[in-house]
Amino acid sequence: MKKLLLIFSFTILCFNVCSALYVARPNLSSPNDTTIVNRLLALPSLDRNDFGHNTAIFARELIGSGTDDYYNTDSIASLRLNLSSFTPISFINTVIALSRAYRSSTRPDWRDFTAEFQNISCRRGEDSGFPSIMWHISDWTVDNIYRGNVKEITENFSGKIEKTKSLDYLTRHRDKFAALEDSATYETVRMKEMGFRTHRLPLLKKETINKKEILENLQDGDIIVLNPTEDGKDYLIIGIISRVASTPTVIYFNPESGKIEEWTNSLGRLFQLKTKNFNGYRLLRPLYH
Repeated sequence: MKKLLLIFSFTILCFNVCSALYVARPNLSSPNDTTIVNRLLALPSLDRNDFGHNTAIFARELIGSGTDDYYNTDSIASLRLNLSSFTPISFINTVIALSRAYRSSTRPDWRDFTAEFQNISCRRGEDSGFPSIMWHISDWTVDNIYRGNVKEITENFSGKIEKTKSLDYLTRHRDKFAALEDSATYETVRMKEMGFRTHRLPLLKKETINKKEILENLQDGDIIVLNPTEDGKDYLIIGIISRVASTPTVIYFNPESGKIEEWTNSLGRLFQLKTKNFNGYRLLRPLYH
């Protein structure tokens, strides 16, 4: 009996230790990242009462950063937090997490940031491995709207349309993700993507980007998403709005260059250049309560 109790106690201890190790994710990729995060959270230009302003500042601070090797993950593919490697969505998650961390504490540091990064990146804020990471912006939006982290402002403007898409990029590109080599993980992800078959996306017509009502109402920190013509995906560009001399610019991770860039020309000009590659766009506003 004592032997059984000893085995049981050891099993519980191992479970708790493993769980603690698991919950500790995501980890910053290097000590240098920790230093960068702490520096960003101490910027004198931050305003504790202006969440969008801070989000735009963090986005601007990361211009020029990045590589496009984010998908080179291990077979577990736990949530990665890397200040030198991004995807379009992980860039958005990074700047929002920084802004949330700054608001969450009077003396925020990298620990606050990692907690907020997990909160904004994972379904229900819970990191349980690859299937819990929200890779589609529609999945991300639904979950974060439900938890009060973001609101849809597309519906605030005239010129709305809807586009129906089946979001199955992950399972259609299984070879891109090492984690999907595992059949159980693949099946879990496949079932989640099945929930986004014939998903209806609210969009604004491309030509509305030149309307005064939209340009004047875009705020620092708003998110703009260009919906691609490509099947299976729901973003071509995901960017953070930053107002420069009252003119909205967009800061985004560009997979073509592997860098975070700022589009300093008019948004209308950006739309002209990308017009063959996207159907319309949506607007989101991150929140903090």
